[in-house]
Amino acid sequence: MNKTAAPLADLTQYEMVALESSHNLADAHAHQWQSAAERDVIDMLPKLWDESQTLTQAELDRQFLQNFFDFHGQTSMAANEGRSWLSYAASISMGIIATHLRLSRKSVTLIEPCFDNLYELLAHNELEVSSLPEDIVFKSPDAFAALALHEVGDALILVDPNNPTGSTSFVDDGERFRAIVRFCARHGKTLILDFSFASFLRGRRPDVYEILDDSGVTYLCIEDTGKTWPTLDIKCGILTVSADIRDEVRDLHTAVLLNVSPFAVRLLADFVTASKNDGFASVADVLDANRQVLADAIEGTELELVRPDSLVSVAWLRLHRGTATDLQERLAQHGVHVLPGTHFFWSDHRQGESYVRVALARDPEAFARSAAALRKVLTTS
Repeated sequence: MNKTAAPLADLTQYEMVALESSHNLADAHAHQWQSAAERDVIDMLPKLWDESQTLTQAELDRQFLQNFFDFHGQTSMAANEGRSWLSYAASISMGIIATHLRLSRKSVTLIEPCFDNLYELLAHNELEVSSLPEDIVFKSPDAFAALALHEVGDALILVDPNNPTGSTSFVDDGERFRAIVRFCARHGKTLILDFSFASFLRGRRPDVYEILDDSGVTYLCIEDTGKTWPTLDIKCGILTVSADIRDEVRDLHTAVLLNVSPFAVRLLADFVTASKNDGFASVADVLDANRQVLADAIEGTELELVRPDSLVSVAWLRLHRGTATDLQERLAQHGVHVLPGTHFFWSDHRQGESYVRVALARDPEAFARSAAALRKVLTTS
């Protein structure tokens, strides 16, 4: 049996322990097997390698960005060059944003709950960070009015769809999102959006960059591939910014890195195309199947699924008895690893003691075994 010392310092440390287990339901990276279309890409690896050495980095980056934004329906940005830069991971993009906010001496309001490394990156830059409960932006009848009643810092950071809850502003043809943008534009707030889970909106996201640019708001947006495509953590983060801060953010970005591996960019471009060709079914179907298996596994136990606005690659579970800290440790002792809800509530861990998060992006057969192991602990301990 594996034992985890609890509580650990942050969620990533829980995920690191889980990597040692065959029942790793902790990290949200895409660990499922590749679809038939994606296996075709893998069969072409020697060809992709040679092309990566032949084409220029600029050509490869341009093709990847066009494929990526086209897949997400972001047509205005697919045709717009010079305001998007690549990095090895979304967290690198967030680190650059945190540096920009520190140099700009901005106070920050951050959505809660969210994955705690967002808060940590801000805190490490000695930024003043206040909490914004996600219901204010994602559940209030009038998001503009609700934000106006809340004390929002110089910069507002949202994760949309949110990790871990799946809550999103894209539930009404983008009207809620437009209200958030309108609030930030009118009140001079910098809007920072983490779209790392936006693939799972399944076509419900409008062209957000057109909305942002038309509003005149200052913005920074993060996109990511790592939560969507099973590429063994060969991934790419994308940072896109408004025209008014392009030069200053570009200088921060070039201080961090020159480029992402041309092979990684070439491979990811074809994975995106494969998903477009199969209608995203190879990813969405796996998540839907695993979500149902999980629902069956926890039936009659102290856990229940919280209904999400969007079917993201994680499940947020409410705990009716005991605490998340105790449950996570009990499961870990039997080799089953989930994330406690505590650290997602970065301003007060006690608020998360009634929740745990389960990752769904796993091979269905392996996930079924892990779900069975989860149920065994819940029903016998």
